[in-house]
Amino acid sequence: MSKAGTIVGRTVGGTLIAAAAFLLVGSLPPAFLYKGSAIRQCMERGAPEGALITEAPEGRPEASVGLWPLGLHCRWPAADGGTPIATQPSWSLTAGVYGGVVLAGAGVLLLVRRNADTSKP
Repeated sequence: MSKAGTIVGRTVGGTLIAAAAFLLVGSLPPAFLYKGSAIRQCMERGAPEGALITEAPEGRPEASVGLWPLGLHCRWPAADGGTPIATQPSWSLTAGVYGGVVLAGAGVLLLVRRNADTSKP
């Protein structure tokens, strides 16, 4: 491989890793904004339309942290006793974190591949 091709490959690889770092660091604040219990966070966000709203335990939402989309998922009991109503977080955190991981992986792969090409006799 030519020296120019190696320099371009390293530049692109480094740029991908820098973009990944930017996305990952930008995605960190929403991940750390969760304070207190997950159920309380669901209640503070507000119940969706059609959800049972009461102080009784049967009116509390179920809360869990999910990986797709990344963030807090809430399941509210339905006011009519039917299927629970689910709310999900926005996709921005998922896109930032998983996009950053993909870009970092591509950058590292490109750098490793270019370094392997230059070490051949």
